[in-house]
Order: sequence, then C-alpha cells, then structure tokens
Amino acid sequence: MVVGRVWKGQNVTGGATVVLLPWRQDVELSQEIFSNGKSSQTTLGGDFAFRNLSPGIYQIYAFDKVVEPRMSNEELFERYRFLSKRVVVNSLAQISTDLNLVDTGQ
Repeated sequence: MVVGRVWKGQNVTGGATVVLLPWRQDVELSQEIFSNGKSSQTTLGGDFAFRNLSPGIYQIYAFDKVVEPRMSNEELFERYRFLSKRVVVNSLAQISTDLNLVDTGQ
C-alpha cells in the first residue's frame, strides 16, 4: 500500500490527481507501463492511497488537473518526472510519501 499527502508550498492540496506508474530501469514509457498505471483523487485534506499493489518499483506524480495514465500523456509525465517520486512496494510494508503538486498551468 502507498499512502501520502499532496502539498503546494506549505498547504495541502485537495482534488489533485495522483498517478502511479510501474517503473522499470532502462525502459522508456510505453503502452505496457501506462496500461498498468493507476490514478486517484486526493481528499480535501490532500490525502491519497493506493491499495492492493503488486510488489515492485513505481513512479508517483501529483497533478493539479485530471491526468489519466495513458500513452497520450507521455510528454506530460516526462516533462514533470523531476517532481515525481519513486517508491518501492513489497507485500509487507505500507509506504508513506508526501508529493509536491505539479502545476501544469492549466
């Protein structure tokens, strides 16, 4: 399970879209990666949770607008990768991480 909170500066951000994508070393973003991605909206308090994840490494983003994990958004994910975080999920632990909001300007 991956849980966390999204921040914009010092304020929590409700209504943000959090996207979780599988990460593989030396693999470009591909249709396979996007088809295994997940998205969720934060609560008013900025909280999010992804449950029932397969063990592995994931890249996680928080956007200021609705962004679906699909190939047509590849450029957006590449452009804001520096604001994402990488998390390692195993079957035993709950991972907690805070994310900075990606302000797409839209």
